[in-house]
Amino acid sequence: MSRNFKFARFAVGMALISWALGTVFGEGLSPALERALAQLSAAEREVIALRVLLELDGEGAARVLGISTSACSTRLSRALQKLEKEVSSGVAA
Repeated sequence: MSRNFKFARFAVGMALISWALGTVFGEGLSPALERALAQLSAAEREVIALRVLLELDGEGAARVLGISTSACSTRLSRALQKLEKEVSSGVAA
């Protein structure tokens, strides 16, 4: 996968997450949350979007991602921990 394609995929993913959160909560993302989301991998952002924003269950998200339910659960847990750590460190800074 080319570097430009990866960047485009990242930018589109961030825009979709920002739009979805803005739609759900009626406003854009805080700068701290935007920075924290940017630190996540595409796979981490995808699983958060599927489970949290689209409210898919673990089985449904795993099917979309092409991974096992256990792997999906682990990926979500680690992504949320990383997101919480990034947001907390950004607030403390």
